[in-house]
Amino acid sequence: MVPELSIARVFQRELDALPLPPEDAWVPNARPARAPALAMALGAVALAAILVVTIYGVRASQDPAAVGADAISPTPPSSACADSGGRRACVAPLPVIYRSPLLGYNIVVPGGFHRVANDAQASQTSSGLLYRERYTVRPVDEDRATVANFGAIPPWDFVVEVYERAVVSASERALLDGCSAGCVTTQTTIRKEPTLSATWTVGGVVMHGYYMDRSDRVLVLKYAVGPETSRPAGVNESDLLRIVETIGLV
Repeated sequence: MVPELSIARVFQRELDALPLPPEDAWVPNARPARAPALAMALGAVALAAILVVTIYGVRASQDPAAVGADAISPTPPSSACADSGGRRACVAPLPVIYRSPLLGYNIVVPGGFHRVANDAQASQTSSGLLYRERYTVRPVDEDRATVANFGAIPPWDFVVEVYERAVVSASERALLDGCSAGCVTTQTTIRKEPTLSATWTVGGVVMHGYYMDRSDRVLVLKYAVGPETSRPAGVNESDLLRIVETIGLV
């Protein structure tokens, strides 16, 4: 005698007979790599976007010779961060380009630096000076106090000067800056231009100068490395040297 089937067992038997799709298409645990792969893809897109901003986001200022010493420097942007799968990828403030074609150079400074143009008073040792600008990360009030304490080249600042070559040569300019007894000089090149590199010490501050005879002008790049107690946050000697190495000559 055939046993009587309940309606529940009939439905169960019909359901069991239905064909099912492959297990990896409907069982969540069968595809653990999908979520991490998606997170990695989103992270890669975010990092690529940051890289594009870093490469193409370098901003240019106006020519200081064309707009005058009172020109307002561009404000460096804030640090950029992107959230990728719970991780935050950040970059430092973007560098800023100051273009000075009339003076023969373009300079790239790290984000956070700002320009102080023609800030030094004329003196007997500045004969032939055409233009001077200094780059610092210090706020205005702190910068003013630092200049009063250390002079025209405060530690951890960067200075660019342009002189008339008919008045002073590169080697003479180095001597006037203080490169005399105890000064170490070498001949090098910057952007294939012959350059006199000089290093000397004044009151515990190490001065670095680079002097180039260029056509009818002399281009001077200088920075000072002072005591650690005088170093502003976020500035290292490698940052100042990189400004020298990346300068554009036109």
